Amino acid sequence: MTAIVHVIGTEIVVGDLSRQRCSWCGALVEDRDFSRMAVALQPGQTAEEAVEAMRQTRWEPGSHVAVDGNMGYVVPHEEGVIPEGSCMLLDPFATS
Repeated sequence: MTAIVHVIGTEIVVGDLSRQRCSWCGALVEDRDFSRMAVALQPGQTAEEAVEAMRQTRWEPGSHVAVDGNMGYVVPHEEGVIPEGSCMLLDPFATS
């Protein structure tokens, strides 16, 4: 599978559900259900602090993230330059 680079949009949180979509093409980039996730406690950390830290972990809106299956990673890029493999390079008909 080849990674597709997406432009991260705003995170939407409703209860225990969190979603982030691509601002350009609308693809679902991150879909989390916090009620079904486990988190490791760090030394001296309470369970509540660990859960809150997990909830604060998200992609920064506007960042370019390559998605390859279930794996995602930030793609460094120069402002105003579309990264290779970006959904912005696809036919506009396919992303509208």
